[in-house]
Amino acid sequence: MIITVLDSKKLQESSWFLGKITLWDYLSSVSKEKFDFDVQRGIVKNKYLDNILQSIQRQEPIPPITITSHTFELKESNIVINDNSFNILDGLQRTYRLWLYKQISIIAHETSREDLFGHSVYSISDILSRLKESDYYIPGVLSVSFIKNLLDNKSTVNVSTIQELYKGFDIYLYIWCGLEEKDIIKKMLILNAGQRKVSIGHQYELMFLKIYKDYNLFDKVKLVREKDECYGKTKNGDRKVGNFIFSTTIIGIQSLIAGKPMRLSSDNLELDSEDDYISEEEVNQYFNQPFINLYLESLYKFDDKLCKYDKQYLKWFVKDTTISGIMGAVGYYLRASTGIFNMDSFSGTIVKLLKELEKKDYFQLNKFYLEYNNLSSTRINIGDKVRDAIFRYTLSVLQGNIIKWAEAFNTNKRFYE
Repeated sequence: MIITVLDSKKLQESSWFLGKITLWDYLSSVSKEKFDFDVQRGIVKNKYLDNILQSIQRQEPIPPITITSHTFELKESNIVINDNSFNILDGLQRTYRLWLYKQISIIAHETSREDLFGHSVYSISDILSRLKESDYYIPGVLSVSFIKNLLDNKSTVNVSTIQELYKGFDIYLYIWCGLEEKDIIKKMLILNAGQRKVSIGHQYELMFLKIYKDYNLFDKVKLVREKDECYGKTKNGDRKVGNFIFSTTIIGIQSLIAGKPMRLSSDNLELDSEDDYISEEEVNQYFNQPFINLYLESLYKFDDKLCKYDKQYLKWFVKDTTISGIMGAVGYYLRASTGIFNMDSFSGTIVKLLKELEKKDYFQLNKFYLEYNNLSSTRINIGDKVRDAIFRYTLSVLQGNIIKWAEAFNTNKRFYE
């Protein structure tokens, strides 16, 4: 990809460029793999992008797209970037839409036939079939009526005019070269450029993504990211034993280390703040392959044993309120009872809980929901109340004096404060 450089800055550890390239040349350098970039949240439906073709047809500038690359070459007033060496940091939704229109136009020309007057005729069913068979089409992003309009030769912008339109339209790129992964993630967290804000859950994924993807994880656990197709079902409990939400497992580790139930909150998303809940020392101590695998194996064993008692645990033991409450209690118990928190003490405590669980279902889900259903959202924060109740109840199990769920829910005392 050859980009005309309009401006540039040489920074301490990286370089920044402002460049210009035709939309056609940019999209010709984009492959379907660009839409699987780890730090991106995935493609989402956005009705406001339905008019982007009209904006391009009117030669109205669209917001710059930000890309990142580790390798580049400067040639006179151009920067040359290998198609395989860059990723889209901001502008993924715009890029996918425009790229998909280009793919539709290619399919349309490959499957078209001429009528008696020499006009191209397209089969919407053939094109939809080809799209659905492809591995780059995401259902729901484009409506059938929109695709039909794109195939209509009477439309202002259609498959016959897209190539000419794209070749005559310039886009602007912000190009970051030489960024480390932590810096890429920081920029992803702050870049918005008019698109939907990144959710807190996805921000947690970004913060700890490298920690997970570099490890060989415990093979019975599947971590589901917000961008994954099965995310909604998994979050609602329509899942297999061992399938957990990525960000929820992170909250569980934070709760374990802090010794209290944590929650998804924008308050602790600052990456380099001295007030971070997880320090660099703790990251080094606990975010390593042996400890993470022990932690994930523990989650799996809990999940497996609970679901043998009642399949309703598939919905309960996937929630961040549940996992943060249980793991917060484990962390608190370890410090309060032994003063030691390491792999051996953690493993021993989990074994203790699992042995008790083999004897009976001490969480008694039916009794938990009796108390849960009595909560009123108008007077309290239900999420915080549930975390505290599960924390207190789990702690009573560890201490060998199991209380009733009614007592766990009705106390205002917080051991960890």
